[in-house]
Amino acid sequence: PGVSQHNQISRIVKMMGAPPDVIIEGKNGPKYFNKRREDAQLAPRGGSLYQLKTPEEYAKDTNTEPPVLKKYLRYDELDEVIMKTPFTSKKMTHEQKKEEMRRREAFLDFLKGVFRVSPFERWTAKQALGHPFITGDSYTRPYVPEFDPKVNERKLAFLLHMQRRGHSGPSLIAICRPSKVSAPRRDDQEPIAPVNTRERAGS
Repeated sequence: PGVSQHNQISRIVKMMGAPPDVIIEGKNGPKYFNKRREDAQLAPRGGSLYQLKTPEEYAKDTNTEPPVLKKYLRYDELDEVIMKTPFTSKKMTHEQKKEEMRRREAFLDFLKGVFRVSPFERWTAKQALGHPFITGDSYTRPYVPEFDPKVNERKLAFLLHMQRRGHSGPSLIAICRPSKVSAPRRDDQEPIAPVNTRERAGS
């Protein structure tokens, strides 16, 4: 957990990315994010118009002291947390390590879908249930779930809500655009096994 609301948001942004601009533009957005000065140049490229405040900026705005941060994990990004955690057994064969890394790839892909910061791209429960990590099917490439009407229901409800509050423009329309799917992993690309720092220190 974060030591403050700002720190909690910082951890989420570091691990999963920033929320869409249209959400940052809500009631509490200015409390945690600054609008970039070069916004006119960023908008055409699809970049965010906002940047998370530093701990010092947030402390100054709220008249508080910068917090003493706690580190609970060795890594800050989700990919590293899942893929670089050392194996639990030192006696795994090469094939067992490869299979473990493939399971981790499937788990990571699953987490990225259900933890997406944007509620308009986050998988529904129905979509998540079809993931190979849940079904036990072989995982070979990033999972693309079947269409679920509930996703469009989320978007429509949010669009109507924001329009009633007077919001409009590119950032509001952007939520209707589908997200890009990362390129699938090549089947002949062998996953990199995580390094056990204790073993390395003793070698």
